[in-house]
Amino acid sequence: MFERAASNLRVDVTRTVIFDGVSVPQTFRTLVQDQVGHIDGFESLFEQPTGDLPSDRWAAITREQRLLNPHIILADVLADPSRATEAGVEDYQGRAHDLLEIDDPVAPIVLWVDAQTDRLSRLTTMEHDPLRRDVTVEVTYEDWDSGTAILFPAHVELRLAGQVLHSEQRDSVMVNGELPADTFDFPPRAAPVHVEADAERGAHRHQWHRGFASIGIPMSGVQSAIEATELHDGVHHLAGGSHHSLVVEQAGGVVVIDAPLYDARCVAILDWIEQSLGGAPTTHIVISHFHSDHSACARTFIARGATLVIGEDARDAWDAILTAPSTLRPDELSRNPVDDPPIMVVPDGGALTLDDPEHPVVLYDLRSEHAEDLLLPFVPDAGVLFSVDLFSPNLALPADNPQEVVDSLALHGITNDVSIVVGGHGAGTAAVADIVAAAAG
Repeated sequence: MFERAASNLRVDVTRTVIFDGVSVPQTFRTLVQDQVGHIDGFESLFEQPTGDLPSDRWAAITREQRLLNPHIILADVLADPSRATEAGVEDYQGRAHDLLEIDDPVAPIVLWVDAQTDRLSRLTTMEHDPLRRDVTVEVTYEDWDSGTAILFPAHVELRLAGQVLHSEQRDSVMVNGELPADTFDFPPRAAPVHVEADAERGAHRHQWHRGFASIGIPMSGVQSAIEATELHDGVHHLAGGSHHSLVVEQAGGVVVIDAPLYDARCVAILDWIEQSLGGAPTTHIVISHFHSDHSACARTFIARGATLVIGEDARDAWDAILTAPSTLRPDELSRNPVDDPPIMVVPDGGALTLDDPEHPVVLYDLRSEHAEDLLLPFVPDAGVLFSVDLFSPNLALPADNPQEVVDSLALHGITNDVSIVVGGHGAGTAAVADIVAAAAG
């Protein structure tokens, strides 16, 4: 429901989130009043109420609704026609389309209007993705027949970099209907506050936020706090948020395993290394697997001279990531490009050792359904294993597939060598026996 005059929005959601084979039914209501919002109900797998929306998530939600419902964009253009510019004619699906470019704070929005029917077929724009940087956003609109004076598309799909992330089938539409006076009211306890810098960040990467929320793990704010635990002399687990890294001191510098979330997290890791380890250079950034939440700020380490270490199956993807334009939210690599950045590859079914007299790091290929390029990092002299996603120590959610970790330890013959298990998620430490117990259910 949308009320244009007051910029009010309401979306009632009933859904089932499936996590590791477990179905979690959820019912919640998203309420927006102008520049603030509130979610009433439970959208998190952790059964924690969202409550007042942080401004980055408010911006992500309102931007998504704006793209899914181009009437909102056109109403803004009618209020200020100077925002729109004719942008020529292009072919789409074999038909000529008139293009109308709309000025927008994130990136220009282009409306594709069928020259024969005068119906809007698609919208194209750009947004920021922490891993892939500048990415295309496309929304398609079909079946413009809502039975109302103002037509609405019955089917809408949103694609990010060509992948469908959101699809809607609209069974009915009401225009200028009577709504109860309290339709958009926040609960009495609500007191959201608008923070412009956070809203700007959320608008730029709106599908990043919406993607996490869709799986019941809403993400907001910036995780820049570092909580370091020295597991063994020279081996550090860096927590402080939802996504963790491992830092191993070597004679020539430090090896960092995993580059989570976004640029700010990697800057925080590098600042910690500078302050706590005497400014030792980061020689290698190891990526446990390609998924954005564990790899998105690797470019920051590359810009500062680190060698990228990845699984063999991800090589082509990383070639594209390291050369991707980043104009919407420039990062260190876009400002200071590195020609032919060094890359080391862990072979399928094999291992790669980052040698050192005291703390060698061995990276084993881990055959997994979770990700084809998944690695199992191990520090032999310390007995420290870094487990990502398949098993997370002391995490409230079920483990994804701990049996794959058990199998990989056996395959590489290191089961009895592991004394400490830490994770890319979770809290504290575990032992191999805990992974075996999780695998047994």
